[in-house]
Amino acid sequence: MILTTTNSLANAINQDRLAKLPGKEMVYEATATGKFEESAYPTDTSLRLKKGAQVILIKNDPEKQWVNGTLAKVIALSGDSVVVDINGRACDVPIVKWQKIEYNYNEDEDKIEDEIVGAFFAISHKAGLGHNDTQEPGPDFRQGNNRPGQRSLYSRPALCRVKPVHLPRRHKA
Repeated sequence: MILTTTNSLANAINQDRLAKLPGKEMVYEATATGKFEESAYPTDTSLRLKKGAQVILIKNDPEKQWVNGTLAKVIALSGDSVVVDINGRACDVPIVKWQKIEYNYNEDEDKIEDEIVGAFFAISHKAGLGHNDTQEPGPDFRQGNNRPGQRSLYSRPALCRVKPVHLPRRHKA
């Protein structure tokens, strides 16, 4: 993976590397409904892939096969899913849904209520060779794990937790 400072540089690297791979390119289009602003999209609306492309998964798998930030290699492409290799294991990555939720206070019932106001549907990964690491929430490396059962020495400062330091009070004499 090549970490970059801008999305445009990451996109250029990914497009260049994808063009060098042999085989047919498939394009996966995302869709948005309701009040889901483009600036809040979790991934690109158009994902171009070929067999052999490196990808980064961007949504935790409900079956716990991968976490947000897991790197994988594309091994098969179909119309509505992508099969990737994660540490020698084939995993199907289907189209998934992100929801936009608005919260409102209901004075009559004295409680906060949520309402789904939009949705975004896409394959849950990005091209993963060039990657802008400044905005993605990514995996949680506090335990040193970036994939189930694997250690990582990589850490993002934005995800590091610092334990509070308690200093003794100074007493005026």
